Amino acid sequence: MASNAPPPHTLDLALSGPSLHVARSSAQILLDLLRTRFHCEAQILGVDLTSNPGLRPHVAPEKRFEHILPSGVRVSVWKGDLANFSAEAVVNAANSQLHHAGGLALALAEAGGPQIQKESDDYVRTSGNVRTGEAVALGAGKLQCKAVIHAVGPQLSFRPTSYEVSVGTVQLERTIRSVLEIVEEKKFNTVAIPAISSGIFNFPLAECADVIVNTVMKFYGSILSHRFKPKEVLLVNIDDPTVQEMALACVRLMSPVPPSYSQVAGVAPQTRRAAKGAAPPPQVQLGAVCVILRKGRLEEEKTDVIVNTIGTDRKLSTGQVSRELLRKAGNKMQQEIYGAPYSGCVIITKGFKLSCKEVYHTCCPYKQQHGSDQALFTSVRDCLWNAVSSKHSSIAFPAIGTGNLGFKDTEVAQLMLNAVCDFTKSYPPPLNVHFVIFPSDVDRFKAFEKELRSLQTNVSQMSPPHNFSQGAQNFTPALPPKQASAASHGDRPEESPVVSPEPRLLLQSSSEENVTEARAWVTSLLHNKDNKVWIYNNFTQHLGDKQLQDLSNMEVYGVEVEELLEKGCSGFMVSGNRAEDIALTALTLEQKIQEAQMEYEDEEREELRRLTRRSQSPKGQTRENRREEVRGERSRVSRGDSSIKHLVEQLRSFGMETVKVERVKNPALERLFKLQKAQMPSHSSQTLLQLVSAQFCDTVGHIGFRPECAPPDDPSLGEGLYFAADVASALDTWTRLSDQFLYLFVAEVLKGKSGPGARGLVLGLGPGLDPGLDPGPGLGLAPETRYDSVESSKVTVVFSHLQAVPRFLLTCQRPGLKWD
Repeated sequence: MASNAPPPHTLDLALSGPSLHVARSSAQILLDLLRTRFHCEAQILGVDLTSNPGLRPHVAPEKRFEHILPSGVRVSVWKGDLANFSAEAVVNAANSQLHHAGGLALALAEAGGPQIQKESDDYVRTSGNVRTGEAVALGAGKLQCKAVIHAVGPQLSFRPTSYEVSVGTVQLERTIRSVLEIVEEKKFNTVAIPAISSGIFNFPLAECADVIVNTVMKFYGSILSHRFKPKEVLLVNIDDPTVQEMALACVRLMSPVPPSYSQVAGVAPQTRRAAKGAAPPPQVQLGAVCVILRKGRLEEEKTDVIVNTIGTDRKLSTGQVSRELLRKAGNKMQQEIYGAPYSGCVIITKGFKLSCKEVYHTCCPYKQQHGSDQALFTSVRDCLWNAVSSKHSSIAFPAIGTGNLGFKDTEVAQLMLNAVCDFTKSYPPPLNVHFVIFPSDVDRFKAFEKELRSLQTNVSQMSPPHNFSQGAQNFTPALPPKQASAASHGDRPEESPVVSPEPRLLLQSSSEENVTEARAWVTSLLHNKDNKVWIYNNFTQHLGDKQLQDLSNMEVYGVEVEELLEKGCSGFMVSGNRAEDIALTALTLEQKIQEAQMEYEDEEREELRRLTRRSQSPKGQTRENRREEVRGERSRVSRGDSSIKHLVEQLRSFGMETVKVERVKNPALERLFKLQKAQMPSHSSQTLLQLVSAQFCDTVGHIGFRPECAPPDDPSLGEGLYFAADVASALDTWTRLSDQFLYLFVAEVLKGKSGPGARGLVLGLGPGLDPGLDPGPGLGLAPETRYDSVESSKVTVVFSHLQAVPRFLLTCQRPGLKWD
């Protein structure tokens, strides 16, 4: 039941010292660049991205819980950053002096600008310190809210006694009431409240969550109260443990009794045999989570969520489970999955024609690869948390990792059940977890049944918590089989399988070349020893006003950014005294350039769509091709293909082995190229070559050849698109490429009317062509001397991207490069 897609390639990079600081500081930028530039899904493991208050990663707001009180006030729990959160009032966990030097207070002060601290200082100077249990509303500066409510909660000792907590409880209740009284006075419709006092003020997290939720419930508990009521109270925190504890407090206090097995959606109707008294499907209750094992077909499930396994190429046409889900759901699921972002280890799409609300697509590496056990464990846990975060009540899993991925049935059963047990330790809301095994997989079902029966035995031997229906906080879920065995011998049970605390960056991609390129790029940034980083990318010329303004504001002490422009190649050189400051600055530059490149590609795709529509007659414009996506597709072909066999031999003569050959297809580019060919003075074309950097392979496939993607070492023939007649000429024309591999495009090129070139020459299209297809006005020579191309020796330059179309892409291993 595993995917038949190519196995993902993984690589671990250790993080320590400056590299660890950079990874923590710019985590989101680093992960986004690895995904967009190198098609590598990456995770930063063993690193708390929220522990440094001044280095808060970008967190997209995510709702985890919602409940409407009898008074009509909505209470919700969110994972989000209060420094960038939409609410009329945002609450700050402040100290009495309103000195915002750390934690949330510092984040709000930095995001809101100097006005936040100035108003706070002015208030303390005129009114004195804010006492514990009190709150004050001041200006919001540049924040999205109308006001910041600075609330001072109780500060406890490092390991508070029960007496301290009881006294602090009264003080924290008073603090929350003070906040809500300000909301009433100012008539704020929404207020966002963090877990006040739970951080450096040492209030125990679970008790803190209970106090906050209980106080909100009591304050707005009366339906008959005439006081002003906001529309919503949002409990917002940036770190998962606090978010989870807030959600659990809401579940305990607002909906304490978990629904019974028969009341929860996702249970298939009984068969006649079951109705006659056959044994029910094996199941076990772990707190509020019910685990059920059944035989069936995943595509027929009626649970809220169905889990699917995919390859890193995201194609649903490979793998038995994926194919069946695609067949029933329809092709819209495939279209959606290409553009959907990751949520942890999961890509989420709608269910379409399936009987579920959502499908969670997760990728698992081969058993033989490093970290495969942890990857499977994490993917299951991420699916479970995504399900409860979206308020789903049931989820169905296949046996992830079995079949082609090489995991044994017993291993998968243990790992997946371990993940469920680990999940229940955080007291999640009620959830039915179904493991659905294909009916003919008898041995696989028996492996899961054995593990589940063992787990069921361990649960039955435990004393059930007498007050579970009220949400007992001391309840410990049953240990998985192996952990229970260890505990029975007096050993300390493992928390979870193969978890390594060492900080590291984990890279994963369907292509080993992608992983290799990504590693080289990350190493050059995070382990730089020369105190200099060079960034060569001609898309710097497309930086917009906003991006340039952001760069001008990005001044780091001790770091110098020098703009480079040499023989048509542009970029930046970043230098300084501290490696981490250089890397942080370079990452921000790379991010801005990537944004400019993506904006350019989007604009060019739209232009290609427009030209494609104009190139067709009204009769030829079907509904399908009017909405056609401008997108290049690459498919593997044999190195012995007659079209490229001679190039493979040429490359071998230079000591380079061709590791991959791909055919490039782009219907929009092909249609425009044919039209251009029909209008050229000479209808013949020629096969030529172009070397590009790894990061531009997709760009060429999607929008065609562009000067920004392959600037030559010396643009001596003019400012256009350079192509070489053979491998030797290509290696002479592009020598500055620093990638680990060489990426050689084979293009069909229209030379048309050709003439001599000159430095700085910029030519338009040749005479006689449809001006409607001209991408820009001709410059340089007079009309009577215009040419469609220029050439010298074995190098040809054309001046319109419509005169060339990519046919093949050869990925070549450089001499001496060894695969790790």
